[in-house]
Amino acid sequence: MSRATLPTTRFTVDEVERLCEAAVFGERRVELINGRIYRMAPQRSPHMAAVSKTAEALLRHCPSHEWIVIQGTLRIDRFNAPDPDLMWLVVPKGSPEHLWPLPLVLIEIIDTTYRHDSGVKLRKYAQARIRDYWI
Repeated sequence: MSRATLPTTRFTVDEVERLCEAAVFGERRVELINGRIYRMAPQRSPHMAAVSKTAEALLRHCPSHEWIVIQGTLRIDRFNAPDPDLMWLVVPKGSPEHLWPLPLVLIEIIDTTYRHDSGVKLRKYAQARIRDYWI
């Protein structure tokens, strides 16, 4: 007996951005990996403190003509827009997204999402030729 399978929908970055603008997800943060929407873990105090401390450390070493982005979206391609906790870009602060080079480093600070971040996201970053990804 064969099993019937339902077709899966693969979302694009533009579609997910429109869904976010329409508040379809409410206050929940989401990210898009391989066309699939993932709900991000809720922000908790230890995570926020670790992100803040890491950002402070990076900012002490970041030249003024470069940019440390805190919890921003990295549009990799049509079907991938992850939200790393930190990314170091070698562009001036506020540069338009289409001018962004590959990040110098991406950082994920985790306590509950190690499997996801060290699996599907790690592979996606490697495919995008991002050289340094710290978890």
